[in-house]
Amino acid sequence: MLVSLVIASIIITGVYKVFIAQADSYTIQDRVAEAQNSARAAMEIMAADLRVAGYDREGGGSNVAVSSPVSGSSSSIRVEWERDNDTIISAEYLLSNRQLLRNVYLNGALTDSPQVVLDDISELNFAYTMSGTKFVRVDVTLAAGNRELSSSVIFRNVK
Repeated sequence: MLVSLVIASIIITGVYKVFIAQADSYTIQDRVAEAQNSARAAMEIMAADLRVAGYDREGGGSNVAVSSPVSGSSSSIRVEWERDNDTIISAEYLLSNRQLLRNVYLNGALTDSPQVVLDDISELNFAYTMSGTKFVRVDVTLAAGNRELSSSVIFRNVK
């Protein structure tokens, strides 16, 4: 009876250790998946703003004009578009203290910004394709942890 009790306790200890290892593995995979989803969501928010760069709601004849649809450097970008007949919206993305920040401007005035889009970013790069002095496309690279996301946006509204 004592021998079977010792064997049973060894088996139960082994099963418990396997269970704990699996639970730890699940927790790690869950954190990685959450980080990837957050980075993907941040990239989609940024891409949505970049796609509307230069948009003119009325197609001309507004009280306001989009003067600089795209501007930026390798570490930041600012795009602007017309929201309505009297309002120009600008969105600026940059990396500061490992945070992806979004500044929003209405007719040049900063609103409730900066907004933190994503934390724990190690790298943010913008590579532009130009046609003369006109921005045609931007390639965005975002690195969070050991994951890296890339996206390309074509500026269809930039004239």
